[in-house]
Amino acid sequence: EDTAKAMMGPPVEDGTSPFSPGMIWKEKRRQALLANGALPPYISKDSEEYDMSVNLQLYLKVAQQVPIVLKPGNATTFHNCQNRWEEFLREHDSTHREGDEDLPTRPGQVRRPGSQVDAEAAPKSKLTPFFGVRLGDLQDLVRENKEWFHEKRYCPFNKVDRMKTMYDVCPELIIPATTCSERIVKLAAEDIDLLKSKINDRDVLVSKSDLTIHPDHHSVTLGGIDVPGGMTIHGKLIQGGKIRTRYWAKGNNRSEDWRTIPYHGRDLTPLADIAPVPDDLPGEGDIGESSDRVWAVEELAPGDTIVFRAGVSYIQMIAKDGPLLPLDSFASHFWGEETVDFLKTLENHANTLEKMGGVPASDRVYYVCTFNNNQHRVELGAGWEVSP
Repeated sequence: EDTAKAMMGPPVEDGTSPFSPGMIWKEKRRQALLANGALPPYISKDSEEYDMSVNLQLYLKVAQQVPIVLKPGNATTFHNCQNRWEEFLREHDSTHREGDEDLPTRPGQVRRPGSQVDAEAAPKSKLTPFFGVRLGDLQDLVRENKEWFHEKRYCPFNKVDRMKTMYDVCPELIIPATTCSERIVKLAAEDIDLLKSKINDRDVLVSKSDLTIHPDHHSVTLGGIDVPGGMTIHGKLIQGGKIRTRYWAKGNNRSEDWRTIPYHGRDLTPLADIAPVPDDLPGEGDIGESSDRVWAVEELAPGDTIVFRAGVSYIQMIAKDGPLLPLDSFASHFWGEETVDFLKTLENHANTLEKMGGVPASDRVYYVCTFNNNQHRVELGAGWEVSP
């Protein structure tokens, strides 16, 4: 961020921050950025779509200033990252073998050394940050939910009405689609005490910030319900909750939204047998979760009905039982920008690189945190060096 601020200078005269979503740049700012090389001129400044490319272009410039390994999207922009990336793969990718030949993985693309992942290991792979989601799959997601994506709601962060952002997409679309199992538990005081305790010298929860039943436990009984190890506390279920209301409106048929398969570890027990919707929830109105996530045990109180879930990342769900797709490009963005705008940015980027000889635009594979990380349990690691 400091590098970016130093490079970008102060906000433009109208107060628009260079880091605000949907950024609009004045002509003199564009000229200044182009003059000092801050914007690779992929798209003509006279193009109507120029503004949509600025977010990624800014990132590409910043990426060259910080010591972080990135997968090169093309030789022109990422030439200084190429050697570091290949060295990093050799050191950290257990699938890399000297002398690997380029093998086709899809039309228009070859497999890079070390990028092939055995299908059986895919869901458990620790290398998911080096894989990604096809632009075509993102386009399908928006197309299938077109009306929902374009609905506007008041955004307190920006204090304006906005179309759906990743803050909506993650809880409302990603979580249901990638769920493998779910439990609903009404907590008593002793259940909360149990969550704070140990069983056989092992904490029940992974940590104070990771409210996941420790995987070393086969299961823990809470509120009379057996909750398997590896399941994470999501939200509190109430009447009048604002999160996942469309999902909960389906009642015991809500597993229709799950797009996982047994290969991912999906629970095949009928949902009504393991997590029926309680009929004594507090509040008034439609059933939903009060928040996307409970972040601390201290937020819980006797009588709360909480939801445990386990699942996989979106890219693992899309891959089914096949291999994950190796990256072409890395995208960093603000979750608060409208998702349809973010998609246009990626489309402009992919279309431009296709014209330069890259893979077909819809086949370009991007790292996007929303889809790469397992949103049921985001493990950010101890520092940026190991964080996905």
